[in-house]
Amino acid sequence: MEFRGNLPSDFELVDALIAIMIAQAHECIWQKAVMEHMKHGTVARLAIKVSDCYRAFLDHLHALIPDDWKTIGEIKHHYFAAVAQYQKANEAISSGRYGEEITRLRLAKSSLSFALQKLSALTEITLHASFVQQMTTLDQSIDRDLIRAEKDNDVVYMETIPQPDQLAPILRSDMAKPILPQFILDPNYWLILPERPNDALFIKRPLFEKLVPFAVHQAASVYKDKKNYIVHVEILGKNKELNAEHQKLISEFRLPYSLDVIDDLPKELLDHAEEVQHLGGIQTLNDMLHKVQDMSKKALDLIEEGFNALEEENEQDVMLSKQYGKLWSRPSSRSLNQHLLTLGTQYNDTIQAAQKADRIVQAKVANWGKAIAMLSKPVEEIMRHLPHLHQDEDILQTTAKVRQQFRRLQDNLKHRQALEREVVEMTDRDDISSALLDRCQELTKGSPTVKLEVEQFSNVFDSYLRNYQGYQDRMQTYAQEQDDIIYQLRQSYTQLTLEIDNVQVLSKRERAICNLEAAYLKVNEIRTNLVEGIKASRFYSVVLC
Repeated sequence: MEFRGNLPSDFELVDALIAIMIAQAHECIWQKAVMEHMKHGTVARLAIKVSDCYRAFLDHLHALIPDDWKTIGEIKHHYFAAVAQYQKANEAISSGRYGEEITRLRLAKSSLSFALQKLSALTEITLHASFVQQMTTLDQSIDRDLIRAEKDNDVVYMETIPQPDQLAPILRSDMAKPILPQFILDPNYWLILPERPNDALFIKRPLFEKLVPFAVHQAASVYKDKKNYIVHVEILGKNKELNAEHQKLISEFRLPYSLDVIDDLPKELLDHAEEVQHLGGIQTLNDMLHKVQDMSKKALDLIEEGFNALEEENEQDVMLSKQYGKLWSRPSSRSLNQHLLTLGTQYNDTIQAAQKADRIVQAKVANWGKAIAMLSKPVEEIMRHLPHLHQDEDILQTTAKVRQQFRRLQDNLKHRQALEREVVEMTDRDDISSALLDRCQELTKGSPTVKLEVEQFSNVFDSYLRNYQGYQDRMQTYAQEQDDIIYQLRQSYTQLTLEIDNVQVLSKRERAICNLEAAYLKVNEIRTNLVEGIKASRFYSVVLC
């Protein structure tokens, strides 16, 4: 036996799938008739049936069916309608019905034009090249025959061209239909069959053999609800509450930061110092600052040289103009170089403004240089330069006690996280299905008439739920342990607060650490300013050179 959830989506597609398979079967028969050169009327009856089958497929379309399938169905529906009319047109001319031939050719042209239009709308998939070639060939044949038929009728036959609704309908030839196997139609078929057919489609077991009684489904649902309450409320929910209490205490006491500022360095500050050292420390900032200043000075020198050259040229132009008078007819140097003077002035103003910004950055480096230089040193040296508490046994002892209790609190958190992972893994593995089915078989002895109640499966529930009892007990133990630790930690931290209150050296130490943390932020700010300054100076150096 097995459980069955929601009906699969293919149940909703059965009608559409049946229709398209019947259409494909009829299409195969039509293709065989064409290859065997059967009569026009026979081929027409087969083709119109193929068209009808694809129309049936379109009538049973479902949202799960891709749009391109719909387009292909429309193409084939209209293509085979065109084929049927074309074959009937050939039959008509063979019988001397020239007016009917023209009407059917026009109908064929109309249907095929729609099919070709839909063919161009295909995006994700394409039809086989041979089928596309068949459509093109048919289109050419219809055009050729229609021109010939209309000309012949106008000149020779002069028959009345009937309206489409005056034509006799094309008869259909049903050559395929869906057939259910006997072993599906008759449930007893499997039981009375003397031999099992060697057929891949044959279901080699009785139908509904794995059907599960509704009471078993109800029992599984009841067990799931009980398990979810234990797991998500009593274990995971409790752990979430403990995590909230843990985080509240950490935030309230600023642990472990408030301990590290007494006798150690906060982890964040250690990370910041390592990053500053990796970036090159204060030396790199000074080098970048000098580079910006040098590049700005060189850019201004180049601008000054340019102005001097233009001024010298202008003086020579004035001198030569006075010397030769009217013979010196060229435009003045100042008018020719006015755009250069304007551009040079713009560059000069921009670089002057950049130098002002550089001086602001230089002031930042000067103001924060000592703190940044301290961050650039090894951790041991930073520790030595910070104000530190002289041997105060009471404060150091209380600090050690608080730190130990904090470690116990963190260990408790890790244990609860590990327990939560175990519970989740256990829940994923937990499957009561086989046990419920065994109990069902035990109660019914295989008889379908025995009435089952959910209460009859309670012993199975209890045996499986006992697997979670150990996790519940452990979570309760961790909860009690955390309560005890938090109580002790609050007492110890209150005592520590009283002991360090008004201890000047610790206040100075904390201010020094805060200053180093602020210096780290300034490092990033100064570095960003210097990088932008170097880029700007390099740009103007390249332009001016």
